[in-house]
Amino acid sequence: MVQKSLDVVRVIGKEAVQPGVLDLKDDRDTALQLLKFVHAIATQMISHPKNMEAMYQKLPESKRKAIEVRDAKPVSR
Repeated sequence: MVQKSLDVVRVIGKEAVQPGVLDLKDDRDTALQLLKFVHAIATQMISHPKNMEAMYQKLPESKRKAIEVRDAKPVSR
């Protein structure tokens, strides 16, 4: 989802800044949708991990250590 959003922003953004090219398809709705994509990317890649880590650090240390031990075990199939 993030990769596709990045691709959309990159491709449309690159097309929009070509010198000497005026594309009348560049409209308000497209610009607003691109802003929403950028916001979603920032939320997913920056805000969400930061908020999750802050909540994780509020767990008791003994619980965090138990989780680390659990996660260090190899998964058997």
